[in-house]
Amino acid sequence: MPARTSQKDDIYWRILNSAVALDMRHGHQKWTMTQLSKQSKVSRTLIYYYFGKSKLGILNEAVTLFGAEFAGETAERLALWKEGRMAETFLKSRELLKMVPALVPFYFINRSQPSELGEAIRKKEKAFRQKLAAFFPGRGASEIEALFGIFWGLVFAPDLSEAGIRRCVELLTASGSNRQS
Repeated sequence: MPARTSQKDDIYWRILNSAVALDMRHGHQKWTMTQLSKQSKVSRTLIYYYFGKSKLGILNEAVTLFGAEFAGETAERLALWKEGRMAETFLKSRELLKMVPALVPFYFINRSQPSELGEAIRKKEKAFRQKLAAFFPGRGASEIEALFGIFWGLVFAPDLSEAGIRRCVELLTASGSNRQS
């Protein structure tokens, strides 16, 4: 997903980033489609075309994207893991953050909230933990939690170099994984 470059894709990313930013700035759904149109520089008609008229629908799209990209729920991401190319998935996730920079604070603000978005984010985290358990069989719950924290942190560490990410994944997967070389 992060490799979008067409004008249509640019519009999609502008709308999504603006909606997430507005939600953080004004509070959960306490912004208007007019504000979204102004901030994203996209007409309301075009916003409706891309996302419908529901503010919650737009924010749910952000959470879905978050899960697909960060938790690696797409077929492409899962294939990279199976090929032993986990670092590639974290590098791709960081590309997403360049397109939707407001996603990180949005995630942290909403993840513990007793809301539909908070629940959706927690489900994505749970799915990622389950994925880790499947890829690292024999590791205990505390080790899976540690891996979750480290791998999740790789995405959110903007100053960590590509080489640093690759080395971190190499160190973590070298012992105990029969799916990594």
